[in-house]
Amino acid sequence: MGSLKSIEAVVPTQKGNVKVSLKREAARFGLSLVSPDKTVAMVGIPVEKGRRIAKVAVNGKTVWQAGKAGKSVRGLVCKGEDDRYCRFEVTPGKWDFSAVYE
Repeated sequence: MGSLKSIEAVVPTQKGNVKVSLKREAARFGLSLVSPDKTVAMVGIPVEKGRRIAKVAVNGKTVWQAGKAGKSVRGLVCKGEDDRYCRFEVTPGKWDFSAVYE
């Protein structure tokens, strides 16, 4: 994202439009995704230099906390965290991710 605080995009695909919006605040990162039927999306919550991801909530449920997968959410699989991203695989639909950094 560089110095941008928010991004919104619609990406046309053969299976329909993918809609995504990103928003960064001081200690938070938000990502909203709408993906079409018959798709699978990989979502990456960026790891910020000098901070760790304390918690990730998806559609209001905590799915990642203190480096470990939390509650399961139908259609979402935690794929783990590395030095760049905390990754999740999601099925078609509307997904709202909210991350808090420490």
